[in-house]
Amino acid sequence: MDVEKRYESALGKMQEVIDSVSFLTHAVEEFSGNVREGRSIVSGTEVTSSTSLVTRTTDELFEYLDDVLSSTYLELVFQAQFNIFEAALFDMLSIYLKSNLTLLSQERNLSTGAVLSAGSYENLITEIIHNELNKVAYGSIHKWIKQINKYLSYKVISDSDLLLLAEMKATRNLLVHTDGVCNKIYLEASGEQARFEIGDRVTIDYTYLYHAHLLLSCVLDKALKAILSKN
Repeated sequence: MDVEKRYESALGKMQEVIDSVSFLTHAVEEFSGNVREGRSIVSGTEVTSSTSLVTRTTDELFEYLDDVLSSTYLELVFQAQFNIFEAALFDMLSIYLKSNLTLLSQERNLSTGAVLSAGSYENLITEIIHNELNKVAYGSIHKWIKQINKYLSYKVISDSDLLLLAEMKATRNLLVHTDGVCNKIYLEASGEQARFEIGDRVTIDYTYLYHAHLLLSCVLDKALKAILSKN
């Protein structure tokens, strides 16, 4: 079934992303150990960064690498995780809705131009589903889940986990739209789960990243099971 393939693809990508953190961390630890023990070609008092061409002492380089791993890199990994989750979730819903057209909004009006430009019935249905899900996707996470639960007649996430998911989406949005600086929108979206105050810079550590991975995977898993139970 297409929805199962989409689910497996997403989980595979998410696992690869989370595994990359462990791999890079191990590589940095090995590199650091080699330098300190004199087994590396860059051992010595100073090294030159291949990216910035700035001369750094080895201690400064280690500090720089630790900073990258604990901030910039983990932020990118988190964004990738959430983006994979979001795309997979709505792709799975799109596939499901194509087989359950009665679940689509019955109040939508289509112009003659939209119908004619579709070219075929299948293209028209695809466009209708895309527009409906796109409208959901631009709403709050609470609207996401409310609509998804309605489509599937199943609760894909607990109320407590929904609050955590809302904070994760708000964090992703800060990283994308405000360079990670906390604002009022984040506080309103995160509610009691807010981790920052207005003006704070978002931080992502491995614990947060790992918990996000587990929660996002769990939501996809529940959505898949709900879809399969209805087919």
